[in-house]
Amino acid sequence: MTDSLPIRTITLENGLLLNFYNRTNRYFGDFHRVLIVVEGSVDAELFLTDEMKQRVENLPGSILYRRQLERMGVTSDRLEETGSELIESFFAASKSYLERPDILEKLLKKRLLEQGKRRVSSLKGKL
Repeated sequence: MTDSLPIRTITLENGLLLNFYNRTNRYFGDFHRVLIVVEGSVDAELFLTDEMKQRVENLPGSILYRRQLERMGVTSDRLEETGSELIESFFAASKSYLERPDILEKLLKKRLLEQGKRRVSSLKGKL
């Protein structure tokens, strides 16, 4: 998802870097789906233990957090305004949670659990 430049970047007090990417698309006439992807990454040096640092370094892009902010049926004249509203609303609702001192370790543990639960294909490698 990081194939383009972020439209906004915010660094939180605990070192979590939030990048906001615009993935808006038109789906019918003058109606658009405004889609903002939020990715939270972190520098491995922020973790206290060497084991945690190594785990973060092995993650692709050190992305610990990803959310999608979406609104359907937006007309062309409201695209920019709607994107800003989605970002501001997300930040107002999530800032206190994402700035907690223990959140980096919790996000890393959750991400590692998700990575370990990858679904095994029923094809078993055969196409």
